[in-house]
Amino acid sequence: MENHCEAVLSGARALLLLIHYWLPVMLGWSLALVIQRAGGWAFSHTGLTLLLAGIGAAYSVDRIVDFSEQGEISSWLKGMLWGGAAVCSGTILFLIAAAQIDTGTLEVVTLLSVLRAYP
Repeated sequence: MENHCEAVLSGARALLLLIHYWLPVMLGWSLALVIQRAGGWAFSHTGLTLLLAGIGAAYSVDRIVDFSEQGEISSWLKGMLWGGAAVCSGTILFLIAAAQIDTGTLEVVTLLSVLRAYP
């Protein structure tokens, strides 16, 4: 019975960590709502999805890197983070292809992102 309780607590802890790690996605959504209501602009669904998927992918990969440097991470949580990063990255690639973003713009955004990520 004690092992079962420990397993439940470990799973609950991993779920709480996952919610905490993906909280910035909700913050991005909230910020977009505030800006939309303050300015009275219509949402760009593609832009909002790119923003939220970018936040989700970046935070998922960041947490995986942090845990690999610090120590143990449960396999369930690691799988969820990798899955979230993969889904968000796939969404970003699909939307970029569907929106037919100019390659020059895409190159500049990618270059600035890489330069920002590796100071």
